[in-house]
Amino acid sequence: MGERLISPSWYIFRQVELNKVNVDDEGYRLIVARINFLSFSQSKLGSNQNSFTERLIEEDTFNEQLKGHLLLRITASVDLRLKSWLIETEGDYFIEKLKASDFEEQKAVLYDLYPKNSLLLFDEIQEMIPEIIDKFGLQDSFDSYLRYKLKRSIKRINPKEIILAIKFSEAPYLLSNRKGDMYKGWVLINLERAMSSIKKRFERKLREKIDQLSARVEKDRHLKNIAIQYYEFIQQDIFDKLIKPTRESFNISGIELEGEIEDNLDKFPPCISDLMMRVNQTGYLGHSERFQLGLFLKHAGMPVDEQLQFWYSKAVDNLGISFEEFNKKAGYIIRHIYGLEGGHIDYQMPSCKTIQDKMYCRFRHASIETNQELLEAAYKKKFGDQLPEKILQFMNKIMQQTIDGYYSTACSMYLSGLINFQRIRINHPLIYLKVFTDFEKKNETTESKSEN
Repeated sequence: MGERLISPSWYIFRQVELNKVNVDDEGYRLIVARINFLSFSQSKLGSNQNSFTERLIEEDTFNEQLKGHLLLRITASVDLRLKSWLIETEGDYFIEKLKASDFEEQKAVLYDLYPKNSLLLFDEIQEMIPEIIDKFGLQDSFDSYLRYKLKRSIKRINPKEIILAIKFSEAPYLLSNRKGDMYKGWVLINLERAMSSIKKRFERKLREKIDQLSARVEKDRHLKNIAIQYYEFIQQDIFDKLIKPTRESFNISGIELEGEIEDNLDKFPPCISDLMMRVNQTGYLGHSERFQLGLFLKHAGMPVDEQLQFWYSKAVDNLGISFEEFNKKAGYIIRHIYGLEGGHIDYQMPSCKTIQDKMYCRFRHASIETNQELLEAAYKKKFGDQLPEKILQFMNKIMQQTIDGYYSTACSMYLSGLINFQRIRINHPLIYLKVFTDFEKKNETTESKSEN
């Protein structure tokens, strides 16, 4: 692989000097500037106005933009909705910039994103030319290979800017979607066709960096306070204007849960199970996630007084205050969910689409590794520690749906595996709960008849 090059000024993984992190007006300004820039850039995707967008940020202010991004990265460590929005919008901006960059900038970015010795560009690929020519039965030149691959005249392209070779282990998306040609452990592809895979790699790297920050924030109380303060500022003044939870008219009756709420975790959709687990472990959820969980508990039959006690006993922010103090402050939000405060709106549980876009969905927002671990744990609990081959294959199909972005399908398949592989389609968390509870009731009735 060639030498490491200087990353372009817009690249967010470039080294940037950031002084000691504090909550101050300068930090607010940097965060707002980055959010506004990303929002503006996102609204102009696919238009011819990107040049105007770029003029809004002169070269000497890119450092400020990257500082704003770093502060957003810290802030996103405490809220998965913000994390998802940041990864998605930074990914969109990244890929547009990469497409518009010259080859030297593209090369610097690609060498940074891919591990050493896992990416070859034009100069390195030339060493494989004789074998490539032989493999495809072409004439005696690399130009012939390019014509074969690109189905157009070599005079219209610059081959140095197009052809890549990516180690197969670093190109699962390309392999699963049958893009490029496999050759001795390498995927040969032109840059344009590889863009979606490169974007996924960028987003995965950003997600990993935010996850690392989350672990650090959990151990550093000072940093966590900073992250929460910045988040509350964003959520109240800016962020909810970008992705604000909406009212929905969907409801399901006839759901009856027995025992304590924790006794029913296995019946809950994965998004709710994860939020419950996080509340139990950390005592904290972001604003939209509290709203999501509060609505679900309401529609699962939890009375308002019981939910007030639930949050009072779980939330770490309530240490040292009485229930009466909690009820006067944070209790307002819970009563609001039940339509007892504010505009007295009887809020309904949002659909899976709204949750995926604006709240927390395990299949969209958790890492692939976390999804794999939780899927394996759930299926081992049902089928035993030695999972049959057909179950392993079914799990692989679920993971592929997750990787490809079909989150509702992945969730539907996940539930199907828990209810004897019935064919179902899940597009709402209350449907998930009802399907699961109905399945259990039917099983109980069948078992009771068998005993008699």
